[in-house]
Amino acid sequence: MAEKRRLFGSFHVSNVEDLIGIEESVYSAPKLPKEIPETKVDKSVVREFGKEVKKKYFLLEDDFTFLNHGAFGSVMTPAMNATQAWQLFCERQPVRFIDRQLLSQIADVTRKLAAFINSNPKNVVLVDNVTTAVSSVFSSLELSSEDVVLHTAFIHGGIRSALRRTCCKTGAKSMEIPIHLPVVDEEEIVKTIETSLHETPAKLLIIDHISSVLAFIMPIQKIIDMCRLKGVQILIDGAHGLGSTALDMKALNPDYYTSNCHKWLCGPKGTAFLYVKDEHRQNTHSAVTSYGYGYGFNSEFSWVGTKDYSPFLGLSQTLDFWNIVEPEKIRLYIRDLLRKACNLLIKEWDTDLIAPLNMLAGMALIRLPNELFEGKEMIRYEDAEIIQNCLFNEYEIEVPIKAVNNQLYVRISVHIYNDLHDYEKLATSIMDICKSKTRAL
Repeated sequence: MAEKRRLFGSFHVSNVEDLIGIEESVYSAPKLPKEIPETKVDKSVVREFGKEVKKKYFLLEDDFTFLNHGAFGSVMTPAMNATQAWQLFCERQPVRFIDRQLLSQIADVTRKLAAFINSNPKNVVLVDNVTTAVSSVFSSLELSSEDVVLHTAFIHGGIRSALRRTCCKTGAKSMEIPIHLPVVDEEEIVKTIETSLHETPAKLLIIDHISSVLAFIMPIQKIIDMCRLKGVQILIDGAHGLGSTALDMKALNPDYYTSNCHKWLCGPKGTAFLYVKDEHRQNTHSAVTSYGYGYGFNSEFSWVGTKDYSPFLGLSQTLDFWNIVEPEKIRLYIRDLLRKACNLLIKEWDTDLIAPLNMLAGMALIRLPNELFEGKEMIRYEDAEIIQNCLFNEYEIEVPIKAVNNQLYVRISVHIYNDLHDYEKLATSIMDICKSKTRAL
């Protein structure tokens, strides 16, 4: 380790490692400039959630029924206002902000986020998105032609591309674990992965916490424990995990876990985190190398060159909202509405789910009525696109349609700005399309 000094060419900001490492009992948060708005929550509005919350705390259009939160999330208004305020504050005196204030504010947000996921802040760094986090892990792993990386068949396309590039550079091999669909229960998944780990000596296993494509929760605690016993490192793509589930990093204890803050947490775009276990911190480096290299895990990720860091700082207001309203109250509303929406759609369409309700958090994959594709031998991506575009253009519903196992599914998302009327509209719109003689399928 290089000699400790104040970093990034600044003589006015303490070492990030020191700021992150201060015990909570003696830590003093930096003051917010008066230009940055504090988070205020109208508890009379958030008591019931639904449309009033949508009007007051989100920027979503009234005309559209938005059932695709799982795509890119939707930022809360307090976080957006704070982010923009930080941008303006920076440009009024850029050197003062970057040289004297930025890094202490980033360290403070990191500490707040770490507390939210029950982690030591030394194990957490802020990054732009899950893709950046995964690329950092891949570039830090010392893979060779003798190594095998296992992953499920439905990992995110961006992760798959990063893995393919890594394997091309290192000679490592990637092997896919098929998951039977529809999913019966989590034990079936555990046994499938256990068999693959037994048959294939692997250095790394990559799994989703919640599948972006199939929308169900993976039994990550059981899989983490299994990997630990077999000496296999595990990287969890938790893009949909933060907010929709109660994360406890000290209990989970994975090698690597990353999640977006702009999705279910509703933070600004360009915010995510990477958790790295103690034994890997020293050898895990940012995919972008800058002044912090060689001065510690947190220092290295805190500064990756001149860019707009205001989304990281606006994340503080998002965390304030969740802590004021109470995370479990938010998750309870989402789970309860998801259950009601699934039961409604299954009944109206006489169909089923791709996974049991007890394996769902904020999204679900529900099979569309057979009338939409009867007589077709092969269901293609283009068929799903036709239905999705029809819902968008003719019914003003934003929701993705998936072609899975030669059938069509809709992936619904639920958040605190939704209510059951949104899903009633989807149910009747799909039935209307079924009856239409002009449909293109």
